[in-house]
Amino acid sequence: MDVNANALLPDTRTDFLMAEGTDTSTITALSSLVFDFTDVTKSAEGWHGFSVDDAHFSGNGVSLGRNAGGVSKAMQQAWDRIADGSATEVKFGEDEISLGAAFGAFHQAEPETFSDMLLELASQTAAAPLADLAVCRHCRSQQRSVMSRL
Repeated sequence: MDVNANALLPDTRTDFLMAEGTDTSTITALSSLVFDFTDVTKSAEGWHGFSVDDAHFSGNGVSLGRNAGGVSKAMQQAWDRIADGSATEVKFGEDEISLGAAFGAFHQAEPETFSDMLLELASQTAAAPLADLAVCRHCRSQQRSVMSRL
């Protein structure tokens, strides 16, 4: 099953299946190199869903060069800031890059592809530091500045 990139943002529940009749299912969301998922649970409305428990853009055991390591640290910092509530995601139009899409690009990362994926992201966002894409709640005016640099 493909995952909507915005489902990989912190504190976002993704409901994906509702079973009619007797529900005897056991569903597991398998963790990836970068994302650890919560157990699949059933909501009060009957939907099965999950959320991301944690992300590991850095410290996931993959050896990275200086540039890829810098991008992984920035991605981890952005994730952590959103997760702890000290920042919110910058919202963009549908045809523009978003932090959710940047996170989502790594859902299927493998150790062999992780560094190249980070370097590709760096080349696409060279004018906008990734840590700035997660904007402090008190720094809304910087959103426009970040978006203008993309």
